[in-house]
Amino acid sequence: MFEVELKLKIEHSMVIPYLEGLGFYLVGEEVHHDIYLNAPHKDFGVTDEALRLRQSNGKSYLTYKDKKINPRTKTRREIETPIILDDMYDIFLSLGFKETLNIEKKRIKYKKKDISICLDSVKGLGEFVEIETMADSNLNIYENQLLEILKTMNISEDKLISKSYLELLLDNGQ
Repeated sequence: MFEVELKLKIEHSMVIPYLEGLGFYLVGEEVHHDIYLNAPHKDFGVTDEALRLRQSNGKSYLTYKDKKINPRTKTRREIETPIILDDMYDIFLSLGFKETLNIEKKRIKYKKKDISICLDSVKGLGEFVEIETMADSNLNIYENQLLEILKTMNISEDKLISKSYLELLLDNGQ
């Protein structure tokens, strides 16, 4: 599967008034504790990949993110599976992986069909909005669909950010 995502550094108050009118409903709030790892055999920062262990609301996941296919929309292949966090963390450290960074964020999630709008508050970075969906083909159709939502909210494509939270935090020297 591919994750098709638009990310913006924008105050949540700029988006919230549009959500109900666009047919999005509140799913709930999540707290994410993410541990990013780097491989001993290649540098994920150079290859534009990511390996993440996430704990969120009592559940844990391992996520691999491949290189971005379209940096404007942050489209990339993503594989995610449930895990036992401590065991998986120990396995990776035993294999020579190194912890890159921990990221904490609060996420308020809205949904409409297969599209999510996430209002993220990232520790050390501030407020962001992600508009995302998963797709297995016809990526351009999904990208255009998300860009249309952005237009409906009167937000310019110039505000799109192609970097991940990890990249933004590393750029800030964390």
